[in-house]
Amino acid sequence: MEPDFEQVVRLLRDVVVVTEAMPLDGEGPRVVYVNPAFTRLTGYGAADIVGRSICMLRGPGTDAAMLARLRATLARGEAAREVLLHYTREGQPFWVDLAITPMRDRDGRVSHLLAVERDVSAHKAIERRLHSASGHDGLTGLLARREFFERAETARAQALADGRDFGLLLLDVDHFRSINATHGHEIGDELLVQVATALRGAIRPLDFAGRVAGDEFAVAMPAIEPDQAHAIALHVRAAIRRMRLPGLPWLGVTSSMGVACAEHGTDSLAVLLARAERACEESRRAGRNRVTVDRVYGKVIPFRPRRRAGATGGNEVPLGIE
Repeated sequence: MEPDFEQVVRLLRDVVVVTEAMPLDGEGPRVVYVNPAFTRLTGYGAADIVGRSICMLRGPGTDAAMLARLRATLARGEAAREVLLHYTREGQPFWVDLAITPMRDRDGRVSHLLAVERDVSAHKAIERRLHSASGHDGLTGLLARREFFERAETARAQALADGRDFGLLLLDVDHFRSINATHGHEIGDELLVQVATALRGAIRPLDFAGRVAGDEFAVAMPAIEPDQAHAIALHVRAAIRRMRLPGLPWLGVTSSMGVACAEHGTDSLAVLLARAERACEESRRAGRNRVTVDRVYGKVIPFRPRRRAGATGGNEVPLGIE
């Protein structure tokens, strides 16, 4: 008597999903089968997902570059494997080790995709703790406070030796305590993770960021002029403003920022930090969701916008609150 292979798949603890092969871009392929393990992990029943796109499991924290690699590999008709962040029906994040194998018809054409997924959220939690022990924040993966300021001091000293400017950006998440109290710590944690992701995508390759307090982040910007620092801060603010939390798409997230720059790295890190904190406090007092550049000796650091080729005239614009 041959085994009942459908029963075998139903009894598996690993998630099994079968989708159509196409399309790989846009809405993605439609689901044709899920086993009970899929429902236990995601909260979606077969009736909720069959006929719909598997992309509904993705969210703002899902790595877009990783998805692009998956699509490129599958487009070549090859098997693919990645570790991806997905979201349950209730919007809770979880990590899966995802292995996708193309299924071919009798003519050798790829007709479906077989995905086997294993929940590795516990392993990711261990990775976060190890990250924390190695100088990284366990939740966001950014540098922890001590490691950040040690590296920032090294970068500032190098800027001084090279005769280059050095900038420091401080960022507070607006109304974070209220969001945490109203929607719960899991939502609050997810918000901080997304802020960290937005930071990574908005700063330059030579900049580095850290989580220096509960909802306070910092970015060290070596070899930078005030106008560049201002532009980066605005870019970061816009990236955070675009964030949407799973299950709370209507909740807009904003941030208040303070920027301070040291000409040729001459200010100590302690002085630079105090100036950035003062500017950040000005942003909060002025209504939040804005960037303030530190006022030095009662004057605003001048903002010199870059001019396009052939442009003439124009005055310097004082940089204060945006």
